[in-house]
Amino acid sequence: MRQQDADEGEEDEDDFMDCESIEDFTCLEFLARHKTSVELNNIDIDNDVKLKELAVTIKEQIEAFGFIVETENGKIDTTFISGISSGIITPFSFAGPPLASGPWGDRNPVASSDAVVISGSARFTVLTDRLIRMEYATSTSDPIFEDRATVAFINRDLGDVPTFTQSIQDGILTIATDSIELTYTIGEEFSSSSLAVNSVDTSSAFDSWSYGQASVGNLLGTTAIELYTIKSDYNDNCGYDGGECHCEWGLVSTEGWALVDDATNYALSDDADFWDGPNMDAVDVYLFAHGRDFKGALHDYVKVGGSIAMLPRNAMGVWWTRWYDFTQQTALDSVDDFRSRSLPLDTLVLDMNWHTKDDWTGYSFDPRLYPEVRDMFEDLHAYGLTTAGNIHDADGVGSWETQFDAMCTDLRLNSSIAKVPFDIAKQDAQLALEDDVMQALEDIGFDFWWIDWQQGELTHGAKSYKMNPTIWTAHMRSTDKQRRGSDDRGMVLSRWGGLGGHRYQVGFSGDVKDVNWQTLAFQPYFSATASNVGFGYWSHDITGPETDVELYTRWFQWGAYSSIMRMHDRGMSAGGCADNDPPTCSLVQPWKADNTHFVAMRDALRGRSALLPYLYTALRASYDTGVGVIRPMYYENPEEFMAYLQSLSFPQYYLGDDLVVSPIVVAADSSTGLAQQPLWVPPGTWIERTTGFVREGQTSATSLQNPETTTCPSPTPNDLLFDCATAQNYDQQQCEARGCCWNESPAYDGAPYCFYSDEVVDNFQMKYADIDEVPVLVKSGAVLVEFPDSVNGGAPQQMDLIGRASQAYGSLSLSVFLSGASSGSTTFYEDDASSTAYVTGASASTTVSWSMATDDDSSQSVTVKVATPEGGYDEMPESRNYEVRLVNSAPPSEVTLSSSDVKTPVRAMRASKLRLAKNSDSASWYYDGATSTLVITVPQQSTATGFSVSIKLDASSSDSLLSGVRGVLRRAVIAKECLNEARICPGEATGEEDLGALQRLASTSSTLSHTAMAGNFTGFWNAVSNIPTALSAAQDELGALNVTALGNSGWRVIKAMALLQNAADDISI
Repeated sequence: MRQQDADEGEEDEDDFMDCESIEDFTCLEFLARHKTSVELNNIDIDNDVKLKELAVTIKEQIEAFGFIVETENGKIDTTFISGISSGIITPFSFAGPPLASGPWGDRNPVASSDAVVISGSARFTVLTDRLIRMEYATSTSDPIFEDRATVAFINRDLGDVPTFTQSIQDGILTIATDSIELTYTIGEEFSSSSLAVNSVDTSSAFDSWSYGQASVGNLLGTTAIELYTIKSDYNDNCGYDGGECHCEWGLVSTEGWALVDDATNYALSDDADFWDGPNMDAVDVYLFAHGRDFKGALHDYVKVGGSIAMLPRNAMGVWWTRWYDFTQQTALDSVDDFRSRSLPLDTLVLDMNWHTKDDWTGYSFDPRLYPEVRDMFEDLHAYGLTTAGNIHDADGVGSWETQFDAMCTDLRLNSSIAKVPFDIAKQDAQLALEDDVMQALEDIGFDFWWIDWQQGELTHGAKSYKMNPTIWTAHMRSTDKQRRGSDDRGMVLSRWGGLGGHRYQVGFSGDVKDVNWQTLAFQPYFSATASNVGFGYWSHDITGPETDVELYTRWFQWGAYSSIMRMHDRGMSAGGCADNDPPTCSLVQPWKADNTHFVAMRDALRGRSALLPYLYTALRASYDTGVGVIRPMYYENPEEFMAYLQSLSFPQYYLGDDLVVSPIVVAADSSTGLAQQPLWVPPGTWIERTTGFVREGQTSATSLQNPETTTCPSPTPNDLLFDCATAQNYDQQQCEARGCCWNESPAYDGAPYCFYSDEVVDNFQMKYADIDEVPVLVKSGAVLVEFPDSVNGGAPQQMDLIGRASQAYGSLSLSVFLSGASSGSTTFYEDDASSTAYVTGASASTTVSWSMATDDDSSQSVTVKVATPEGGYDEMPESRNYEVRLVNSAPPSEVTLSSSDVKTPVRAMRASKLRLAKNSDSASWYYDGATSTLVITVPQQSTATGFSVSIKLDASSSDSLLSGVRGVLRRAVIAKECLNEARICPGEATGEEDLGALQRLASTSSTLSHTAMAGNFTGFWNAVSNIPTALSAAQDELGALNVTALGNSGWRVIKAMALLQNAADDISI
């Protein structure tokens, strides 16, 4: 066999290389990949079927890549392989090999020898005091262990080796850390009798584990696509086929241990992070023995699996995309649709119609739609938007693509071929795709890619489900920028490709299979559970059917309090549905809904945008700890049985450290217009964000260790409110394993289902929510850092919220939740929002704390301190405006600002005047009676120093009286407006002077604002104390109305009565 110089056509003696035979497939493949022209001489395969099949396999693989293969007379007499495939060597001028390290940290796959204990064919690596790797070599005579990185584990040298001891006694090897003790019978293969790990930490929920032990308490991980039919039947396939969906078990369990089998994983090459063959170990398992310290398990995993790289801050804002044939101008017009309504938008994604229509796969802009596409991207980026394009790679790069010739040139391919196939096993082809094709599109303007891979996981060069196109395209495109020398952050929108995919966020869960309430209810459970493998940033399509605007609105609200808020339509918003009577196309533009639902969606979008500083701080925490922004309840309440019962009817989760969210996932009652959903209040004191109602949590009665001690009543229709299932097709075993009740054949709906026991239901507090309400609990004492609704008093209706997430923190709102606490603090994080400079410390963290003290006159004083930031970055603002908000606060008798050692009295200024004085440089305060909140504006404070605000509160009554007042007044306004629309509110007609209790109640907020700012504390507390009486009077007046006589308007009275009753249930005066 000889190599020939393709450029000069002359033999080079130094390049000769022989393969012993055609059976030496590794040699032949190496030559085919690395030589520019290879000639195989006189190999007779006619009489050897095995060799003939092998030769045909080689030929088919080569031809599949578009290379030229010639045969003659049934023999491979002269086979010329023209071109170059790919391999370890990169012969062309690409930017470099795939990154071996990146923002997720260094890649050191070889553990420190000090952490390793070898015993014959067994090797044990002590990674942390609760995480241990256990390997058994394939060969017992000459054991070789796997030291290469794998997709799931890239770093085994963690620096400091945990303290441990090793000893041998009676043929038993013992390895002990401060937390666990491993025992192994020397010389034996791993088995339940030869390998075990026991706890030595009496405080841990972990007790023991032995090799081969089945897990019955695993809390699950995630899968490639969100399917409402997910199961959890504790077997090898995780409820699926074990392949295409990459279903992964969680790293946490109620038993206190979780096991990861890495033996089936693919290893990566040492120098280039490219595929390098299967794991060579016979057994390669990692035991996470963290008890129920679930966050500790995740923290240990990201040490060995890589950190969750920070996303650009725009990713935490509002996304919008639609499968539609936009032109360059209409794409820009869609941005104006948001701006004109003061709606936020941070990321614009172009679905597949952006490219030419030659194939489903496309890499060239359609010139009919985008004639001057660079101009469009220049405008979008000037708005502060991040942009992305949808891509389907499976069909390869066709000859019609703009960059086809460049790719062929770099790969030394004959440009007469029809396509360059897509193959994840060919390194050079992958690099050519990224650097010739994708980079050209990024140079035009795309910031990242929505990788819409859906063509199978054992295709296009994949050799196992662990070596698949999903995780590899995400890996390449998350690291391309750094590989090319840019410090811009990389990200993708991509499906889950298996353990290790946490390094490549954001997750795309696929098109919504069924746009219905059950799918909506499943998404919070699916998203929170994914955090158990570090994949805490799922993005789900937010869409809604034309026929159910309520469902669309509730999907919006869930999205606003999820990891990623992305509106998208998969193609159902246009088509023949547009000409139905009435139209039946799905909604993807919220302003096309009726005003009531649009206002609710607008508030959800603005609320999401305001929450960005809080969410971004949680994103940084994910990078540091491995804990996602959306978390199951059991992360914070691991010993509470209730914390493990998230389900279709109980979609509750933590959002960051201080918020508990229960998005409404059920339809409203047809008569009252209110949705009813169970709410569990965790131990401690919590404030309901939309009502101000102070709720006290309690420890659940049912024991976590004995969930089967449940009382199952006879089924009733009301049990549907307490559906315990997490998905469709739940069976009795799954149901009872959760400590829930099974109903085999209920009489009223004819289908078996799973529902909560009496003990569980007793721990629920029922929540009734109007269409604009999302139940959110805030931890007592918390300080919530947000963008303000207004900038120095400016009305939100006048704000331009386009690209807000990309902007530096020029103004911040600090909401202090006083109820039930005497102090509290938080730390908010900031950086330049888009570069990887945070990895080397270019960022700032600022602590905000507050405390309450009782003065000599028995009044209470609250001091809020904003500390000097720690750290900094080049783009950090020199000063910023602050808005300090005391929630459920009494009015102040005195407010003082202390800044730069100067104390300044703060004057009162009505909110309307403050809006007119947009550029005021003086601090001021006002009282918002509608929300029972004291608001102090502090303009232009230097970020180089801290400041504090001291507030002396009126002591003539207790601020506990304000619990729930906001909710009462809000519901009174909604009830009154509902009745006013039909002109049937008691007291509004001539001659009804003796009526009007609801009118007076709905106007109470104005009284509270006025008396608080006028210093009329007696009047303020009299108004507060009168609220229950006014509420009761309003209920009496509505109860006197004849609903039947009101005809078509009667429903309004029923709804108003329900709102007031709900307000009465919440208020605690």
